[in-house]
Amino acid sequence: HDFILASMKRMLSLARPELWFPAARARTRRVTAHVGPTNSGKTHAALQSLMAARSGVYGGPLRLLAWEVREKLLGGGVGCHLVTGQERVVHEGADHTSSTIE
Repeated sequence: HDFILASMKRMLSLARPELWFPAARARTRRVTAHVGPTNSGKTHAALQSLMAARSGVYGGPLRLLAWEVREKLLGGGVGCHLVTGQERVVHEGADHTSSTIE
């Protein structure tokens, strides 16, 4: 009984989230954030980097912007999924995703 309770506490613990996904944590990743004032070219720079990458995720604040980014990537020959709070469009074989950050 005590062993089962102790096991359940370990499994349900939210402490040490860095230990939850060891394989994902072991991967080498590169995160690029494009920040700046309005009309400074953040989205354009982000799209150029994203299109040049083997894989990647665009996280934007608006559903329409996520949709536009996906359309731009598709227009540039880059397969891209779309994931927002309202819709999920899977593109067969895509290694890129455009999403909202909600």
